Amino acid sequence: RSNLSAVLVRVLLGTRDSPRDVDGCAAPVSRLRSYASIQLKGVGCVAGSSQIVVRMCGILACLMSTDDGPQFRARVLALSRRQRHRGPDWSGMFQWKNSFLAHERLAIIDPASGDQPLFNEDKSVSVCVNGEIYNHKALKAQILEKHPHKTFATESDCEVISHLWEDYGEKVASMLDGMFSFVILDTRDGSFYAARDPIGITSLYIGWGKDGSVWVASEMKCLKDECLKFQQFPPGHYYSSRTMSFTRYYNPQFYLDFEASPPRCPSTPYDPKVLREAFEAAVVKRMMSDVPFGVLLSGGLDSSLVAAIASRAIKSQDSIWGNRLHSFCIGLPGSPDLKAAREVAGFLGTDHHEFTFTVQVSLVNLSGDMSPPSCCVLLHALGITASIPLLDGGSICAPS
Repeated sequence: RSNLSAVLVRVLLGTRDSPRDVDGCAAPVSRLRSYASIQLKGVGCVAGSSQIVVRMCGILACLMSTDDGPQFRARVLALSRRQRHRGPDWSGMFQWKNSFLAHERLAIIDPASGDQPLFNEDKSVSVCVNGEIYNHKALKAQILEKHPHKTFATESDCEVISHLWEDYGEKVASMLDGMFSFVILDTRDGSFYAARDPIGITSLYIGWGKDGSVWVASEMKCLKDECLKFQQFPPGHYYSSRTMSFTRYYNPQFYLDFEASPPRCPSTPYDPKVLREAFEAAVVKRMMSDVPFGVLLSGGLDSSLVAAIASRAIKSQDSIWGNRLHSFCIGLPGSPDLKAAREVAGFLGTDHHEFTFTVQVSLVNLSGDMSPPSCCVLLHALGITASIPLLDGGSICAPS
């Protein structure tokens, strides 16, 4: 069963043929022409007639390198291309002296002008972001109340981060309600700041290069050849150039209670009304999108509740994308998820879409990232003992 909450599906429409130049770097843009793009808390799967490809934004930062030449710049771009599958809509790069920010974008909010890196008003602060900031409108209003004449260059939900940095510095991550990984580069003093959302919905890794540089990326494959050491970036933390260390910014009361000695047990009584209202609000705020969206539905309890709330909300919101929710289910032929999702979709009246895949298709897609022995281990873990023929004429056999 799918154990997913607030799942959004977006359909990419149209093409963009004119790449924009960021800091002198002509960035090739490939606009996806697919049947559907499914966004899963920032993770997308492009579902076509025979392919399902993971899609989401990807960020890469190389900070305080000892090399600022054109060859190293090209190297950073090449490393960023390793995660281009995450962002089909735009590739951008910003360089300031010996620090680099690269971005692969999947456009959700302000697809026309929200390409990254993003900047503050005078472009002294740049930021690369993977994620969505649900309270960006409230934060923007807060900034404009303090600075009435400030202008924003885009309608992107992520641009607000660069402006918050100017006023609040390292408090910025604790002010955000969303799922996010981002890196800020402040050219006024050469400082940088990286942060990951409270529970680690978005992926983020950090590494340290041979020359003392600091690297941050959405995927480890961008770091493995350049870093002496790399690790997962801890959720709910930020890493600052001012301390060169991690600081936990996410400290809710239940964390503090659990960490107390002895641990303190929760004392708030159960209130089903409060729970329901919080759950509904959590789903609705994740429906923020400037492109068509829908839900990934397995027919299990979690995804069915999310679909029910989203279906009701889209009807009451009079969405420009229509008042009928799209739902998607992906599974093996004849799987119980497909059957259960079909029943729930019928009950809710969604516009339902099904996609199937086979073990062979899965192995073919994995073969680029996994060695045959690793595939054998995977087959064994799945309880598959048969020999699986591959398209290149070979086969993989899992030991019984």
